[in-house]
Amino acid sequence: VLKNHIVVCGYSSLGQKIVKQLVEKDIAYMAVEHDRDHVKEGIKNSHVVIFGNAQSKTLLNFLQIQTASAVIIAIKNDDKIRLIVESIKSMAPNIEIIIKVSHKTQIEDLKPYGVKGFINENEVVAKELISKAISCNI
Repeated sequence: VLKNHIVVCGYSSLGQKIVKQLVEKDIAYMAVEHDRDHVKEGIKNSHVVIFGNAQSKTLLNFLQIQTASAVIIAIKNDDKIRLIVESIKSMAPNIEIIIKVSHKTQIEDLKPYGVKGFINENEVVAKELISKAISCNI
């Protein structure tokens, strides 16, 4: 039985970067992706990427969602994110879910599901841009 692993939903460019960092940190994970080309890319990279729909309870059961430590959702579609969150929370109500968001309405829409882990991509990028700008030699 897999335990304390991280489930990554989405293996496009962001998901690939997340999985790469998990591998580098030697953290157990399983990724799920609905695009066959991305799954093939994952296999080519020797990553654990399962083909399927992350909102499927059968697939979430296969990913052992009940014993996972967290879920990272690395997809862009708000409706799909909400459906995935609903499925996950119905099976593992106390699991931590971390989601990349680009606007505050996404946070308001997902808070009722008990999601607390939001990373606002615009805030992160803004901080990074300012940091690089003020460290430039003039």
